[in-house]
Amino acid sequence: MIPETVDAIRAMTGLESDGARSIAKTDAALGIRKDLLVWGGAR
Repeated sequence: MIPETVDAIRAMTGLESDGARSIAKTDAALGIRKDLLVWGGAR
């Protein structure tokens, strides 16, 4: 499963017009947690 594909399908079908909200829905459904991501390299 590619999360971006789920978001693209929502956008193309008009199920969700807000990109950030679509990403949040996908992340929640797949259990993706932002607090586990480290941006800008290891700290």
